[in-house]
Amino acid sequence: MTVRMQPFAGQPRANWKPGMIRRDDDVADHHYVCPCGCQNLYYAQHAVQSGSVETGDLTLTPSLHHNGPGHCGWHGWLRDGQFVDA
Repeated sequence: MTVRMQPFAGQPRANWKPGMIRRDDDVADHHYVCPCGCQNLYYAQHAVQSGSVETGDLTLTPSLHHNGPGHCGWHGWLRDGQFVDA
């Protein structure tokens, strides 16, 4: 599965789409809607390898893994603005 990231500007939950993402302005971290379609909002404290939300080509490292209690289990990467399954 591949999902293109989309800028996220605080839309109501009913309008969330998989792959929506925003940068937290207070720190260099990101909030994003899971690309699997579960509608969960996750927080990534991952390093920016290249790109940005604004330019649509963000790459984070390492991989994103939703494996905590109550999480959906999705595992993959955000590379060049695309969420990609592991």
